[in-house]
Amino acid sequence: MSYKSSPRMFEEFLKSSIWEDMKYEMGLWLDDIRHALENTDDHASLLRLQGSAEFVRKAENLPMNVLENIKEDIERESKEEK
Repeated sequence: MSYKSSPRMFEEFLKSSIWEDMKYEMGLWLDDIRHALENTDDHASLLRLQGSAEFVRKAENLPMNVLENIKEDIERESKEEK
């Protein structure tokens, strides 16, 4: 399977209000997670919340990671054609 988007499409997405709204929502999630972390003594809950926080941080980086992968694929394919 290969990526369906071009680098330009992803760059436009990163500048879009849609992505800004998604980042805003993820920021709210992190705020909720921080609040919950400060107010629990249950070890299992702490681990789950830490995992949730890690997911949100990775989700925030996902578009840039995909963009870099697309660019690397294009570069590799270009070198293979030569």
